[in-house]
Amino acid sequence: MVEQGQIRSLRLEHISKSFPGVLACRDISLSVGLGEVLALVGENGAGKTTLMNILMGLYQSDQGQILINDEPVRFHSPRDAITAGLGMVHQQYMLVPSMTVLENVALGFRQAWNPVKLDYEQVRAKIEEVSARYSLPVDPDAYIWQLSVGEQQRVELIKTLCLGARFLILDEPTSALTPQETDELIALLKRMSAELSVIFISHKLNEVKSLSNKVTILRRGEVVFQGNTADHSPQDIAALMTGHAVELPKREGSAAGGDGEIALDIRNISVRSDRGFLALDNFYLSIKCG
Repeated sequence: MVEQGQIRSLRLEHISKSFPGVLACRDISLSVGLGEVLALVGENGAGKTTLMNILMGLYQSDQGQILINDEPVRFHSPRDAITAGLGMVHQQYMLVPSMTVLENVALGFRQAWNPVKLDYEQVRAKIEEVSARYSLPVDPDAYIWQLSVGEQQRVELIKTLCLGARFLILDEPTSALTPQETDELIALLKRMSAELSVIFISHKLNEVKSLSNKVTILRRGEVVFQGNTADHSPQDIAALMTGHAVELPKREGSAAGGDGEIALDIRNISVRSDRGFLALDNFYLSIKCG
């Protein structure tokens, strides 16, 4: 088993996986080098998440092999993958809502476990170290249920990095984020790629173009294209995903005039959040018909 350390290269060779009545992955090969960002794209059901679950030891492949730094490895569980330096942020976050950020990280931070009690101060110090290093501010004492979706994703990233990940896998990381949070995440991942490698699954082709160096496109469980992202437009990638030309939607139209009757008027609203700060502070909003 590869021990945790720098992952200079990761390769999947001829990976196949079937479930009853479904061939999810067929003879898939891909590679990611140090500091590279690979976008894995395809329509729903193309096999993207299945392939990453094989890489993380959640599934076992029927055929093929995984190589880290040119050494064959076999992950029997996510713990094996984490030990080797891989970490995955799933589309559905793996957090316990009724526990704090500190407690969620402590669940997997085995260095802080001892026969008597959990060393929470060691966990807190690690969270603060990772938070400062990657500019990921978080309150260790906040409960998960109190956090926004973007803040929960930040906790997932911190948890993964605290466990020693040197290679990140992100499954649809922007699917539930606001545009501002999406821009912040892309900027963060660009900074992190200076020392980490990243695979991210996405349907959002503008983000694929903005973030990735390379793109691998799956269709019906097979690789149909691999290449440099910069050489292809979003329309090219969409056509390869679907097997036919795609006309991407364009936003058109102008803003409505400002002379309509007021339909909603909100004035002087102040509301404290469950964490004690003013979520709305003397808030005004006026919306007119049309």
